[in-house]
Amino acid sequence: MRNLTSENKEIYFHYKPLRNKLRNIDLVQLFITVWHCSNHIEYNHPLPTSFVRFGTTLHRMVHIWDLLTIIKEGAINSNTSRERKLIDWSNFSSILKEIQKLKEKISQISLPKELIWNELQRIASFQFPWQNVYDVNTIMRYYHIYNNDNLRKIIKSKIGIELDDFIAMGVSISGHFLNTPFIDTKGFKFYQLESPDASEKFFSFLGSNLN
Repeated sequence: MRNLTSENKEIYFHYKPLRNKLRNIDLVQLFITVWHCSNHIEYNHPLPTSFVRFGTTLHRMVHIWDLLTIIKEGAINSNTSRERKLIDWSNFSSILKEIQKLKEKISQISLPKELIWNELQRIASFQFPWQNVYDVNTIMRYYHIYNNDNLRKIIKSKIGIELDDFIAMGVSISGHFLNTPFIDTKGFKFYQLESPDASEKFFSFLGSNLN
C-alpha cells in the first residue's frame, strides 16, 4: 500500500468488499458454480437447482466475462473448506453486484474524458472474444496456423507434446467438460496419441494444484 498512488489507493478501497466476500467462499464450489452458469449461458444447460426459484435463465443477467472475473478473483482470494458456497443465489448475486460496483468506480476514478475511446477499445477486446462462435472451423484454422515445422518444434520443446496430440487432447477434454466439472487426470484415457507420456505432460502444463 505504501507505494500506491492516491488513485490506486482509492480503487483498492472499493476493491476490498469484493475481496472480503470472496475470502468466505469455498473455492471448489466456486469453480463448480461457474461451470454450471457458463454451460447454461453458452449451451442452454439447466441452471443449478438453487438458482431455479429465482428465474429460469441467466441470459441478459450474467455475462461470460463476469464469470471470468469471478474465476480470476476467486483463485486469488478464495480458499478450500470455506463455509459459504457460490451456488447459494444470495452469495452469487452479491458477488456480481460487487463486481459491477467496482467496475463503475474504476471508470469514475481513472477514466478522464479524453480516454473514453481507449476504454471502449479495452471493453471490446475483453468481451468480443467471448461473443465469437467456436466450432470445427475455428479448430482447423488454429491447426493450420501452428502446423509448420518451426512452430511444431517450439511446441514439442516447450510442452513435450506433438501438435496433433495437443489439439486432439484439447478437443477431447472440451467435450468431457460439457457434461461434468470434474476430471480424473490420472485415469482419463486418450486414444491413438503419438507421445506415450503425452497425457501426463498435457495435464501438467494446463493444470494447477489448489493446495
